[in-house]
Parts: sequence; C-alpha cells; structure tokens
Amino acid sequence: MNPLQPPLNSRIQTTSGPDGMTLSWTKPNGGFFRYVIVLFLLFWLCGWLFGLVSVVKQLLSDSGPNTFLLIWLCGWTVGGLFALATVYLLLRPQKPESITFGPYSLTYNTGSPALDFMNPYYMMRNKRNLPNPFSLLFRKAKQYEFTRGDCPEFLLEGLGDAQRLRFDDGAERVVIGEYLSEPEREWIAEVLTGWRKG
Repeated sequence: MNPLQPPLNSRIQTTSGPDGMTLSWTKPNGGFFRYVIVLFLLFWLCGWLFGLVSVVKQLLSDSGPNTFLLIWLCGWTVGGLFALATVYLLLRPQKPESITFGPYSLTYNTGSPALDFMNPYYMMRNKRNLPNPFSLLFRKAKQYEFTRGDCPEFLLEGLGDAQRLRFDDGAERVVIGEYLSEPEREWIAEVLTGWRKG
C-alpha cells in the first residue's frame, strides 16, 4: 500500500512501522474543563476523607454497633472510590483512535473514549449519551482485526446534515472517526476501500 497524504491541515497522523502504515487521531479530551472537574473532585475527596475518619472513630468509640452509620459508611466508601476512579480516568493519557494497514490484515483500535460528555452541544446532538454520560469514562478501548478475506465493507453514509463512516462486526455497528471532519472521513473511507480491494 502506498503511503498517502491526509487532507491539508488534517489531525490525522500517518506513521510507518514494522506492522505497516498506521493512521491515528485524537478524540476530544475535555480541554481545560477536565482539570476543573479534577480540582473539584480532589477538594470533595478532602471532605470525604474527613467524613470517613470521623465516622470510623465514632464507630470504634461506641459501645454497640450503629446500623445507620455502618450503612452510611458503605455508601460513603463507594462514592469516594467512584470519585477516585473518575480522577484517574480524567488524568490518564488518552490513547488515539487508529487504523493499521498490514500486508494481509487490518487493525482498527477505537482508542480511549472521548470526554465529550463535558460538551453540552455534543450531548444534546447525541442524545444516546444523556441517560448515563459517565459510562463513557469507563468504556475500554476495543480492537478489531480483519484479513482481506473477512474484511467487512466500510460504508460512508449521510445522516441528515451529518455523515458517518462505519462497518458492521456481526450485530455490532462500529463508527470510525466520529470526531473527524467530513473530508478526513472521506479520505479514510477511500484508503480503507482501496486496502480492502487490494
């Protein structure tokens, strides 16, 4: 496969390695607002720790078990662990979305989930994320690998005034480059189709 150049001023990076040519691009990472949330959670965790220590001291000093405080402590601990996990997920390095074209196989990696729940415009445009936006934080990167023989068809389709590039993996519909511009998706679709046809 000849190394092609992405559209001018594109966010897509092309690299060549022993596995073949790789196209990669980053997803929204929440920008500055991500650090505002982290600071708020760290401040909240200071209060959480104070509350945790106070209740544990009270439980240890009482003569008998206090059922209400035990139940409260369980809920308080779960809340603190969730806050710690969120801080970690917001600060961890973001893995880019990527496609690697090998001589006989193609590998698509979804990369880290985008932190798009911090963008109200995106949330309203993609209503599927509204019921549980924080589930996006805990979603893991997924990798798909295909040979030329079992490679699915990559479809570039219009959805009203939007566009998407996708393929089907069994009953799962996978969208590629959701955050890229239309010319970038069109270029990737052309490269994918060219590789698939050999």
